[in-house]
Amino acid sequence: MIDFNHWRGSEIADAIYTNILEASWMQAVGMLKPSIKIDGNQWCCILGDLPEPTCIAGFGDSPMQAMAAFHAALNKPLKSTQ
Repeated sequence: MIDFNHWRGSEIADAIYTNILEASWMQAVGMLKPSIKIDGNQWCCILGDLPEPTCIAGFGDSPMQAMAAFHAALNKPLKSTQ
């Protein structure tokens, strides 16, 4: 009989999920090639120029957090102008 440690299994699943998310962020960054730079006291991952409404940007305390925010911004619908 196999003694499966459910806590360890949960940790492994969490690590796999995190790796999948990071891979999708990196894929989006690789395809779109946004600029990654420091803006003030945060990292910025940006496609386009601020304050253009067509600009996609993500900010974070690390480059990876900025890429995660950038990836989240890719999934946001346009704001209604009405």
